[in-house]
Amino acid sequence: MLSPETETPVMEPSHGPSRPDSIWAGSDPHGQAALFLIESLIHGLVEKSLMSAGDAVAIVEHAIEAQSDILSELGAASGSLHKAQTLLGAITRSLRGDLPAD
Repeated sequence: MLSPETETPVMEPSHGPSRPDSIWAGSDPHGQAALFLIESLIHGLVEKSLMSAGDAVAIVEHAIEAQSDILSELGAASGSLHKAQTLLGAITRSLRGDLPAD
């Protein structure tokens, strides 16, 4: 959902995190929309019990690991990949909120 005042994405508490604007500042709007769509899809699958929250977290953690491998191969690192790591980390934290309490 977009905030009418700023036209920036605002997530409802049951469907994802409130993210600091600093994480999204300067992000490609198409990439931003794609990440929000995928995150919402994953939350929806978990909510409908079509995917476990643990599996959802594992999927995003796998993506983070794959990006880490790419960063290692690049050496000095790409700023955009570091930003992507931060965004995926925010999604992981959001999905961990769907995990059952121990």
